[in-house]
Amino acid sequence: RKWLRPGRVYLFGRTAEDSTSSLTRAQFHGKHITIHVDEVVDGDGANTHARSRVTIEEMNSKKGTLLNGTQIRGQTVVLTEPVNELILGACPHPLRIVWRPVLLSFSFTKREIDAGSWKRLRDQLQQLDIKYI
Repeated sequence: RKWLRPGRVYLFGRTAEDSTSSLTRAQFHGKHITIHVDEVVDGDGANTHARSRVTIEEMNSKKGTLLNGTQIRGQTVVLTEPVNELILGACPHPLRIVWRPVLLSFSFTKREIDAGSWKRLRDQLQQLDIKYI
């Protein structure tokens, strides 16, 4: 399992670089796909139905990639489903990208609110796409 943090780009393939996952099977292209997770839109921390936009860029690999059963070789696709399944090349094991919402509820005293505790915490949670009420 790997948490895809908002504002990051992840490379999946045999080539290991910073912020990447290195795969060792010969069925993958050196740079097979990149997964772009957009920054959280300001105010979305309070919107329990909002989620970070995730974009898959298929790097025109030789054996291609299936996304939810559809070939996406050389394409860039925005994920719209809460559960998505990728088959990289000839690999028999799928890569699943699953949206798992996290919602936290807090209670602060007036003194804590006046001291800015809630605002600092809210700003930190929103950057991680963690929802709050």
